[in-house]
Amino acid sequence: MTCQIIWALVLLFNCSLANAQKSDWDSLTAMFVAYRNNTLQEKIFTHLDRTFYVAGESMWFKVYYVDGYFHRPLDVSKVAYLEIIDKDDKAVLQTKVSLQNGEGNGQLLLPVSLNSGNYYVRVYTTWMKNFSPEFYFHQPITIINTVRKTEVPVKTAVPEYDIQFFPEGGYLVDGILSKVAFRIVDKSGIGKDITGAILNHLADTVALLKPLKFGLGNFLILPSILEHYKVIINGKQAVANISFPQVQPKGYTLKVIDTLTNQLKVTIQTKGINTRQDIFLLVHSRQIIKIAEVKSLANGTTSFLLDKEVLEEGISHITLFDEAKQPVCERLYFKLPQNK
Repeated sequence: MTCQIIWALVLLFNCSLANAQKSDWDSLTAMFVAYRNNTLQEKIFTHLDRTFYVAGESMWFKVYYVDGYFHRPLDVSKVAYLEIIDKDDKAVLQTKVSLQNGEGNGQLLLPVSLNSGNYYVRVYTTWMKNFSPEFYFHQPITIINTVRKTEVPVKTAVPEYDIQFFPEGGYLVDGILSKVAFRIVDKSGIGKDITGAILNHLADTVALLKPLKFGLGNFLILPSILEHYKVIINGKQAVANISFPQVQPKGYTLKVIDTLTNQLKVTIQTKGINTRQDIFLLVHSRQIIKIAEVKSLANGTTSFLLDKEVLEEGISHITLFDEAKQPVCERLYFKLPQNK
């Protein structure tokens, strides 16, 4: 009789825990859907008649205005703004474009007062100003003025190479082995397959930079908060403004491994936080939830198996939420389209 009571209590506890997890997860997915429905993401593409102009000519253009999630024509904003931006990031020309049923078109006269040089076209709506300018449409163009003298540009020192680092999941946490992607480009922004290394304070090599192609690659590193890492390229120390990502004393890491079968393994590791809390994994593509799972950490770690067949073709966002339903890590995964 005593054993039956114990088993009944265990089953009751497990059911209560499962119901609590489901309630928390339903709450998070509801918040996600509400955000998607209440936060319109506009997207604009502008087709120019060409990208090389002579001052005094007209620039002809057509604007396509769509929903950023589904790429369907929108009819919310009625006006788009098209600007010509100079090398100092100042708008030298601006015009308004009427939008109807997701489209607009027009022309802009390029006055002879413009200097020869490289510019770019920027297009956006008033609503898009609520978000980062990176969401605006940008298109480089060249304008030549055959009347005015070309100004001699002032030469400035440009670093020979630029390096960017991207820790998997977003962060490096002290003492947790992590993968870091990198990108090496020259002063023209072209990827370069040159080698380098990450050194610790003793000048010992802790990771090698060996691009796979186009200056892109990755490496594994066991980061330490006590270290001051230094980057070298071609045997020379990189310029001062290139720094290694800061190592966090505590936090979450997210690692995605392609099993080469039909699953992705997502491993979560933590340090310095509640090691037995519930965490939530949300996989979405263009703001549509494809996978939603919740698990409990065991000694600060856990893992998820994701069915690749469920994922949409193209880019999926794999986002980790903590017990307070706050996003703490994110990783992008690309699924190759089947149709050529």
